[in-house]
Formats: sequence, C-alpha cells, structure tokens
Amino acid sequence: MAVGQTTSDRVPATRTQTAADLVKADLEQNRYHLGPLRLFPFLEIDDAGYDNNIFGTTDHKVGDETAKASAGTRLLLPIGSKIFLRGTAAPEYIWYARHPDGRTWGGDYEGELLALFNHLRIDADGRDTKTASLLNAETLRNVVSRTRIGRASAELDVAGPLSIFGDGEASKYRFQAIPRPDEPLEDPALLDRKEERIRAGLRIHTGETLSFSASAEKERAEFDDPDQGGDNRSVAYLIGIRIDRPRFFANLSGGYRDAKPIHGSRFREFRTATGSYFLSFLAHANVELFADGYRGAQYSVTVENPYYMATVNGGGINVQVGPRLALRAYADYDENRYPIPVVIDGAGYRRLDKVLSFGGGFLLRPGRRLGIGVFGTEYRFDSNVPGVTRNVFRLTAGISFQLSPIVSIRSGLS
Repeated sequence: MAVGQTTSDRVPATRTQTAADLVKADLEQNRYHLGPLRLFPFLEIDDAGYDNNIFGTTDHKVGDETAKASAGTRLLLPIGSKIFLRGTAAPEYIWYARHPDGRTWGGDYEGELLALFNHLRIDADGRDTKTASLLNAETLRNVVSRTRIGRASAELDVAGPLSIFGDGEASKYRFQAIPRPDEPLEDPALLDRKEERIRAGLRIHTGETLSFSASAEKERAEFDDPDQGGDNRSVAYLIGIRIDRPRFFANLSGGYRDAKPIHGSRFREFRTATGSYFLSFLAHANVELFADGYRGAQYSVTVENPYYMATVNGGGINVQVGPRLALRAYADYDENRYPIPVVIDGAGYRRLDKVLSFGGGFLLRPGRRLGIGVFGTEYRFDSNVPGVTRNVFRLTAGISFQLSPIVSIRSGLS
C-alpha cells in the first residue's frame, strides 16, 4: 500500500498519497460490503509478454514468454471514525511458456492497523509477498523473490506545524533460481538475508502542500550465507522535502551514511552521501514530465564484492491522449561501482558497470474498471570487466479489472 512517507532514503518513484487520503478515497468510492467490511475485488494479468534473455546472460541467450496472474481483493474495515483495518489477499500464478520449472504460485498478503487521530497517527502492518522479479541491476535476471516485512510507525503533532515521528521495520528476503538455468550462474540465494531498521526525527509542515524533515536512522543487515560477506550496520543522517501541488510534486530524501562491517565480514566500510528523488511536473493538463534518481549501496552476488554503489538517474514523459489513452516514454542511466578490485587473467579491474535502459508504451482504459497496458524496455549493459556486457529486451503487457472504479496497472508504470 502506498504511503506518504518512506522509511529510508529511497523514495517511491511515483506521486504518493497520504494514508488518510487513500482511506478517504476508498470510503467514497467503494460499493461492496460485507456488513462494515468494504471490499475492492480485482483481477490482474501482469508482465505478460516476451523476454529475450530471462537469465541475463552475455551469450547463449534464452528467451521465453511469461506472465503473472493474480485475483483477490483489498479490504477496509472502519473501527469508529479514526481507526481502520486494511488488508490485501491476492494469490498469484507465475507462468513460463517454455520452462515448466518456472511455473509456481505466489501472492501478496497484507494486514494493517491504521489510527488517524487529530494529533497522532499510528500505522502498523505486516506483509508477505512472493512474486517473479529482477534480482538486481547487476544481473538483469528473473528469479522468484519472497519478502516478509513487519513495520510500525507513529507521528505526533507537538506544536503548531512541528511533529515528531519514528518508525521501525524488520524484514526477511529470500530468492530462488526459478526457472533454473541450464548453465551454472550465480546463486540468487546468496542474497537471502534479514534486515532491521529504526528511524526517528522531526517534521515541519508548511500548509498542506509542503513539509521538511530531519531524521537519524540505524540499519543492520545479516546474510544467511556468510560467503556473501555483506553483514553490516550503518547510521544515516537524512533530510527530506516533500511538495505536493496540483502541477508540481517533489519527494527528496538524502544525507550522509556511515556503514561498517560486522561479524568479521568482507564488507568494505564506506562513508558517503546517499539519497533519492522523484519530481513530477504537469507541463500541460495532459502532459506530465517526471525525473527520478537514487544513490546508495546495493548487494551483489559476485565473488569479490558484497555490494556495489549504484547511481541511477532517469525520467520520462506521460501524455494523455483523449480520456482513455495514455502514452509513456522513459529512460534511465545507471552506474554501478564496485569497491574491491576484480582480478581476471592476472589483470586488476575496479569494476564499473553501466546500464542504459529505455522504452515506452501505452495504457488504455476502455472503461472505469478495465485497464490495458503494453510496454517495451531495452536494457544495454556495458562493463569494463570482460565477459559481462550484454543486452536484454522485454515486452510486457498488463490487464487489470477491478470491480470498484479504481483502476491500477502495475506493468511498466513503476
């Protein structure tokens, strides 16, 4: 579920709404009830299309037709006027045409308690998600990932526009090589881990459209396999800015992060600036320009390096053509820098990967409850390390049918 703030220095690459706004929209638009319980049923076919390199390999590419289908409902249960229970129950089937071992069941299950008092907001939720996804920008490889997250947050208004907030999160990540490649590749289970994070800070609200925050955060990651070498803890000091106006939206979070190894791991200590941003500008009533970026450490499956430092910048344009058709074009440029030199045939390389991705597509809404999207994306991966350069092309389609008049297409829009 989307929320107005994020629990780290990586903001969502989309316009977000506050929890209060989302609850209000659900209360106004829902038609289906079981007593006080409000239901939002949906059916989605996501990432349906062709991938010319499902394992992200340099040569001997393997292509396949893929799709994910899910059916379920979102739930909303008001408890009085200030407290709400929300949830999602959506089993998912993952399908590959030519790789039967890639066909499996997943799903998205979530429960949340939300309290929206006049001067205090409390949010506690748990989520269990299993789905097919890209492992990371390093591999461009399809795997099955499972994420379990428990989170709690609170924000208290203390004086005028000033509030104090805090949140904590514990998560577990699991990755499976599904479908399994014919040739040996990196084991995605190297990235199986648990993470813990706590944060506290101050926020100043200037009216309803502008807020500033300052916070401190502690994070800890421990890997199941010690050979990955990425066990670490970090402390970050962050500044956040959020602007939400009809024509202009901005969400920025950044600061300074100090990371150190624990448990005698190979993690290379760093102290550096990290952060992210998302900007959206309505140049015309039917034209949206957007830009987003991120800088931070990402965990690696390479033998030498537990992580790489990723710097990503990109953007695009959305054009509304009439009431039912929207066009989208986008591009991103990534640089992934590895801290520990790689030795190949006696030569040392400080590995640098560059990934250019670009694409576009359309989103068609034949009705208020039905959406159809088709998107194509080209990934061009270049590296100074021999044998790593490769290209990947993915053509995906998404179909969403919701019995309530709120239509959501995930494919290509995130």
